[in-house]
Amino acid sequence: MLASRAERAAASARRDIAENQNGTRVFAGTGLTDANEPVTDTYVRNYRRANLTIGVRWTLLAGRLSQKQNVKQAEWDIARAQMREDMAGNDAVRQVRVAAVKAAYADQRAALANAFLTERERVQGQIQARRQSGTMLGAEAMELATLNDEVNAQLKRQKQAQQDSEQAIRRIAGIEGKLDLSTPAWPETCFDTAHLMREDGRGQEAEQQLNVAAASSQMKLLDGGILNSVEAGVQVSHSRMKDWPGQDGRNSGVHLDVAVPLGWRQVRDARIGEWSAKRQQAEAQLQEARSLRQYDIDKGLRERALLKSEWTDAQTRLKAAQESLRVANLRRPALQGEGIVEQFQARMAAYKASVRVVDAAEKYSLAEAELLALGPECATQEQPKSASAVTPQLLASLGASQTQTVSDAGNAAPVMDTAQQQAAAPVAQAPRAGANPNAKPPTSGKPEKPAQSVASMRSKIGWFVWDGQKLLSDPSRLDQLPAHSGRLLLSFTAQQLQKMRAEDWKDLRARANQRGMRLELLLGDPGWVTPKGRPTLISLLTSVQGLPVDGLNIDLERSQLPKNSMTQEQWKREATATIREVRAVTPWELALTTHHRDLDDAAFLSALRSAGLNEVVPMIYTQNAKRAAQLTEDLLAHSSGLHVSLAQSIEPILSKEESSFHQGRSRSVQRWTALSKDLSRNPLFSGVIVQSMADYQQAKP
Repeated sequence: MLASRAERAAASARRDIAENQNGTRVFAGTGLTDANEPVTDTYVRNYRRANLTIGVRWTLLAGRLSQKQNVKQAEWDIARAQMREDMAGNDAVRQVRVAAVKAAYADQRAALANAFLTERERVQGQIQARRQSGTMLGAEAMELATLNDEVNAQLKRQKQAQQDSEQAIRRIAGIEGKLDLSTPAWPETCFDTAHLMREDGRGQEAEQQLNVAAASSQMKLLDGGILNSVEAGVQVSHSRMKDWPGQDGRNSGVHLDVAVPLGWRQVRDARIGEWSAKRQQAEAQLQEARSLRQYDIDKGLRERALLKSEWTDAQTRLKAAQESLRVANLRRPALQGEGIVEQFQARMAAYKASVRVVDAAEKYSLAEAELLALGPECATQEQPKSASAVTPQLLASLGASQTQTVSDAGNAAPVMDTAQQQAAAPVAQAPRAGANPNAKPPTSGKPEKPAQSVASMRSKIGWFVWDGQKLLSDPSRLDQLPAHSGRLLLSFTAQQLQKMRAEDWKDLRARANQRGMRLELLLGDPGWVTPKGRPTLISLLTSVQGLPVDGLNIDLERSQLPKNSMTQEQWKREATATIREVRAVTPWELALTTHHRDLDDAAFLSALRSAGLNEVVPMIYTQNAKRAAQLTEDLLAHSSGLHVSLAQSIEPILSKEESSFHQGRSRSVQRWTALSKDLSRNPLFSGVIVQSMADYQQAKP
């Protein structure tokens, strides 16, 4: 990850260099001339001249194109470096999961060995007595002693394996102190083929998609005809002269120069051809990466199914060994000396069968961990307490003198404690500086039924609700909205949020569930994008974790910042940093609302996706339906996998060209519905969201 961060810093430096090499040059020069200059047919002037010249030169056309290409290339390099950093973080997640699995099962094997060895001294005493009485052969006694030594060596090996795995977790995840390894499980839906194949902006596929978009961007810059090949410049200069003998002089001027390469068309076509070949290469590599991931996923699923069968077989063999041990325990008094040997061998067989169960469970869990690394993020769930093949009763039968506990090795995979889950979570959700490490997903305010996903909203209308407290107090206002309304983005004051409880949402949540609507928290303040304002947002978010909402929408508008306080590029960098910190403290689906002009950059959208964003909501306030649809389609084309919702306005304070307030509610709904229908062919489109519910209710019918 350090190498990726250094790569990103270098790319950022190259971008800054390219941005500041804008073609403007200040030049200066001086010279001394010894002249013999004919003035008339009979008079020649001999003099010496010293001159000083200063000026400014602006590079135009082809020179400016080169600068734009360099800036774009640097921006793509930044996006690639960020993606590789995320990939390194995802690999660290995989390594932590694997180490946690190995540590948990090493602990289980050590518990089995300890249980077996608790009777070691007593059994050795019995063997020695039988040996001295002549009722046991020396070779037989040595064989039984060797089995004890074998188990003891296995105990030492498992303790070392557990220490090595725990050290690996501490090294990778930065966790200090004692690790509490318990048992986790992932939902079966995590291993659904469709889920595993879903692209989430990570891995080799995402990098090749980025390369395809970068090549297309360069081709678009080059497709400008002859002007992109014309080298031109404007120069303003001023000179001062001193002659000996003679008087001082000066000279000021403006110069324009233009140069056109004779083979400009061939040069342009060659450059476009170069980037076209790079795009084709990236597209081929993208298809290869997809095919390889499909192969790895299919192979991993087959391996998982096979290992589950082996695990079941190991449990069956353990039951048989347990039955043999039970019989040996019953037969021992009657068989006396021979019963001791039979019992010892049955205990050994039960021990080995128990170890095979743990080994099979470990292989199954490791296969799941490797499989999870191939797909998008999938959260763990609590493992229900179920009957385990390695029980306290089994430990006692192996010889434990006191009750010992062991993680469920029969039917469960290992889970990490809270600190480890934070370390093993995807990078987009890893805690960042300033985040609350104790933040937990909402529990008490959980919706009564599963939330509607953003993807299911493409044919529905959403609403900005800036007076969210009024809607909480009177949920019946929902009945005034169109029947196919699908989501509400509710905003509150900071004071209202600090006093709010999950119970306050009960009535609205119930009514929304009846209508199949999403409830999302809407937070907006342009200052939150700055490093100074960001902690306020994070603090506010940590106080509302228990609210029963389905998503979080952050409204960050660059136009609302003080003039000249932040360039567009600075705003993009800070907005990405803000999204990354928000993702670290919130479990909800995350959206960003802003002006569409600030989203017209594929590299920026890719960076937002890597930071943990799920959706963008561009504000396209125009009544020209074709233009609104075209701008949205353009954004969808380079959204890097982000869902896109279209924000429209019905505000009375805006002009007729921007707002549909003067058209009334009925015509506005028809227009929004038609827009949703046209755009819903794209699976990443998430519907129209209207600004705002209060203005809609004030409009004429």
